[in-house]
Amino acid sequence: MSAAHVMEFPTVAKKTGAAKIDMPLSQLQAALGKIDPAVPPASCHLPILQNVRFESLAAGLSLTVSDLDLSMRVTLPGVTGPHTPFLISTERLMSYAKLLRGDSVSLSPGDRRATLKCNSTDGRVRTVTQLPLSALANYPATPFSDAAGGLEIPQSVLLRMVDYVAFAISKDGGKHVLDAALLEAEGNKMRLVATDGHRLACYTVSVDQPTRFLPVLLPSALLKALGKVLDETQDRNVVIADEEPNLSLLIRQPMPLHMTHRKLTGQFPNYRAVMPAAFEAVVTVDAAEMMLSLQRCVAMIDRETQCVVLTVSPTLIQMRAVDKSAGETEEEAEAKSKDNFKPFRIAFKGSYMVEVLKRIEGTATLGFGKAGGLSPMHVSSEPATGERFEYVVMPMNLDGKGR
Repeated sequence: MSAAHVMEFPTVAKKTGAAKIDMPLSQLQAALGKIDPAVPPASCHLPILQNVRFESLAAGLSLTVSDLDLSMRVTLPGVTGPHTPFLISTERLMSYAKLLRGDSVSLSPGDRRATLKCNSTDGRVRTVTQLPLSALANYPATPFSDAAGGLEIPQSVLLRMVDYVAFAISKDGGKHVLDAALLEAEGNKMRLVATDGHRLACYTVSVDQPTRFLPVLLPSALLKALGKVLDETQDRNVVIADEEPNLSLLIRQPMPLHMTHRKLTGQFPNYRAVMPAAFEAVVTVDAAEMMLSLQRCVAMIDRETQCVVLTVSPTLIQMRAVDKSAGETEEEAEAKSKDNFKPFRIAFKGSYMVEVLKRIEGTATLGFGKAGGLSPMHVSSEPATGERFEYVVMPMNLDGKGR
């Protein structure tokens, strides 16, 4: 993150006025939980970012946090506050609010401190604390928007897309464009894709109305935040808009949540070139059964190669993992196939197979471009009506070496 334009700040806050904020304790706790993913780590070298910004807007009281890359603002409709925004230490407020027990809270900002009171049902004050305020002068301005004209996705659908794809994002911080997932929509298809160069996860959703949304990269930090704040029980949409130089998101919830993230630049790999066009061998397996077998193999796997060798036949998949010091493990899972092919051996990194199978409920379909050799394995399933998940993983040599 760039911080050249942010200067060190004074410790004295401006006067905010005498207005008091009243709200249910549960609402404050929920609001703080919504913006938690954007809270900078304690090691952040810009102290000003270690604060929650409180501000009274036309739509209600807003709480904002930012690490300069990812910013989040939650709005509490119907809650009013002072005319002047103010800052409170994020760590102190969040850790303290989690410990409160009561029904309602009031927050009264002064010149240097804010008084937080927690009340019981009968109106008795149970807890009173003083929280120091920080100066507003150098807090970064964040251009939140309602993402008008953006791509709209139901929360439950986007949550599935993120869960099925985000795990395949590269963990290598040096590969900039691979530290993100590609989101695109064209015609009646909407798609989220991630790869680390060794495997690829793709989630496709059929939509009723033809649409077009130019491909954008959703950074891993943004996807992690979405995984925490999306509510699959909500029937309201998420709106995503490409607003140079940022991505803007609006999550429509009882407490609306705005998000913005600095856009990533670069060319995402041509994922379509990786997808097999045809298969010589296709089998179906019970995903849970095969996952448990693989987990037992992984527990005994060679820590250097992490190699599991599969022997694939139309009725059975045998799995074998060898560790020179710990011994070897052999497992098997029932398979079904309409194809008539000779059994063949192929090897993969064990954890790559476990990670995908644990996300699949019911049946998983495994396809191999060639019945033997160094053919990628294609895993697919249909998590919901009109939705398709695909996963491609590159094989290893049978001696445990990667391609």
